[in-house]
Amino acid sequence: MALHRFWSAHEISLMLQILHRDNYGPVLFVAGARRNEKAFMRASEELAANEYSRISVQCRSKFKCLRQSFTKVLLDFGPDPPRRSQSPFWRELKALWVQSQEPDPAHLFPPDASHVFLARNTCLRHSQSSLLGMVMEEDHLLIPLTPLLV
Repeated sequence: MALHRFWSAHEISLMLQILHRDNYGPVLFVAGARRNEKAFMRASEELAANEYSRISVQCRSKFKCLRQSFTKVLLDFGPDPPRRSQSPFWRELKALWVQSQEPDPAHLFPPDASHVFLARNTCLRHSQSSLLGMVMEEDHLLIPLTPLLV
C-alpha cells in the first residue's frame, strides 16, 4: 500500500459521502477530538471496498486538511462565500458542517490569530528575518507571522 499517493477527486468525494451518510458530521467538527477515529476507520473500510487503499490515518489527515481550508473560508466569508473561494468539495463539507449543527468555525483555530495556514504547494515569498521559521504539520505548513526580535 502506497502511503504517499495522491488522492483522486473521486476518492475524496467518496470519503466525504461516506462520512455524511453515516452521520459523522457532529464528531468531525469538534476541535481536537479523538472520538472521530471510528469515523475514519469506517471510511477506510468503505474505500477499500471500492478498491481504494487508504488507512484511517490517511483519511483523518485528508479530512483535517479539507476541514481547515473549509473553516478558513467560513471565517472569511460566512456560510455563503463567493464561488471562487469555494473548494471543489465545498458542498460535501458544508453538508457535514450543517449535519454537525453548524458550530462556530473559530473554535477550530488557535486562539491567537498570528498564524496563517497554507497548503503545502502554496508558494510564499518571505524574508527569513521577518519570520520565526516554518514547521511542517501533516499536510500543511504552519507559518508564524511574528517577526524575529534580533
